[in-house]
Amino acid sequence: KAQRDAAIRNNVQVAYNRGRWTQQQQSSRITHLMYLTREDSKVRPTHAAINRVILPKDHPFWRTHYPPNGFNCRCVAFGVDAEEAKRIGITDDKDIPTDSPDKGWDFNAGDTYTTGIHKALDQAAEKLKSVLGDALGSFIDKIKGL
Repeated sequence: KAQRDAAIRNNVQVAYNRGRWTQQQQSSRITHLMYLTREDSKVRPTHAAINRVILPKDHPFWRTHYPPNGFNCRCVAFGVDAEEAKRIGITDDKDIPTDSPDKGWDFNAGDTYTTGIHKALDQAAEKLKSVLGDALGSFIDKIKGL
């Protein structure tokens, strides 16, 4: 039962953060993301090391450090506008901690999901192109726009 509950919790966290990523990327107001932990005794040292890191939302850091960064991770990436990011203090690249996420969690669930779906659609379209012609390409483009 405990293993099942952990799997459910992890899947919910991945789905929740995938949705947050999509909203943050689509928002013109949000220019930066700030990594936040719960700042309590349960926070892992590698997660605490990047607490309050603020970087542009398109910074490569987010490809590997967008939460969740491990099983039962409770961290979030909070979206902020340029003015607030500047007021709080944007993290200089040289000051970004080099700690890695937990083993197997060094990916961005929101970005990876979308990229993976688009790649699979492109591969399927290539295989079916000879049968369905150009109509398939416009159909795939419509799906990607959803």
